Amino acid sequence: MTKFIFILFVFVLGATIISVYFYHKGPTIITGSVTDMRKRPIPGTIITVTPGNYIEAVDDSGHYKIDKIQVGNYIITATTGNYNKSIEVSVRNRSYIHLKTIFIEFVPEITVDIQLDVSISSNTNTYTNTYNEAIDRIFYYSFNENRGDIIYDSIGKKRGVIYGAEWVRGISGSALEFDGIDDYIMVMDGKELDTDEFTISVWVYPYKYGGQIINKGTWNYHRGSWQLFMMNDGRLKLSISDGKEPSWPGVLGYRILKLNTWNHIVGIYKKLDNYSLLSIYIDGILDISATILRYPQHSSERMNIGAYYHYENKKVFNNFTGIIDEISIYNRALSEDEIKQIYKKYKHSIN
Repeated sequence: MTKFIFILFVFVLGATIISVYFYHKGPTIITGSVTDMRKRPIPGTIITVTPGNYIEAVDDSGHYKIDKIQVGNYIITATTGNYNKSIEVSVRNRSYIHLKTIFIEFVPEITVDIQLDVSISSNTNTYTNTYNEAIDRIFYYSFNENRGDIIYDSIGKKRGVIYGAEWVRGISGSALEFDGIDDYIMVMDGKELDTDEFTISVWVYPYKYGGQIINKGTWNYHRGSWQLFMMNDGRLKLSISDGKEPSWPGVLGYRILKLNTWNHIVGIYKKLDNYSLLSIYIDGILDISATILRYPQHSSERMNIGAYYHYENKKVFNNFTGIIDEISIYNRALSEDEIKQIYKKYKHSIN
């Protein structure tokens, strides 16, 4: 019987180290691939193995193969331009190792999401680490302050001022309860929200149907940008304003949110040639996805949580009734798999 031990360590540093230990008889061959965070191959990436000074270039599809590796400890480094990622492999006996994907993100401080698929002879064992939520996240409100009248954004340092909402238990830690009358949160504008793609992820516990969940701008179309809200029949709508036409076109979902329980909702905007793609997910499942012939304008106005702000009369309306927790905003469209990972992270806390 073949015996092996698998140990995984992840550190968010300038280079992420993965340690893999195997005990198996047979020739040692290491294969893998290199992509960016959107799973696009990076041709020309150089793979180096030390010690031993093995050097290999990935092919046009991002794959590489290194053979004749002896028993020992090695560092495999993928380098492209000024960016690199490293994997530490410790082979206790000869084996076949397939390092499925090395993700390289082109930012000054690189965060890594690595998947490993390990094949040993005729036996295959797979380990996939959970999705790293920090990648491309530009706003994150955990609502875990549990006191005071400020919520803190741990990514962009954008504070939100709480008006009336009360601290209660959330899906994770604390959260804020909105009375549906005049409670809301105001966040001053940040340029990070003016992107050609975004994903909004939020957990809601509605007491009744209807009300704004989160929006950018004011109700007036010439000052608004986007809004994610619940209709009076319990369906979700994601709509946008280009600041020119006096309307808010968007997509209206089919599923009805559940009252008095936690719902994970996601709104996605993606700019395409001549139109926008808008999508809504509920509890990790796609509810609706459709295109409209308009783009959301870049607005210098505030972001609001739990209500909409009316610029002329300086009041809020269409208030949400219930609890809101764990708001994340990303500067790209998350994949369906990534959305499911976020939902699964908190699913055990429902009810």
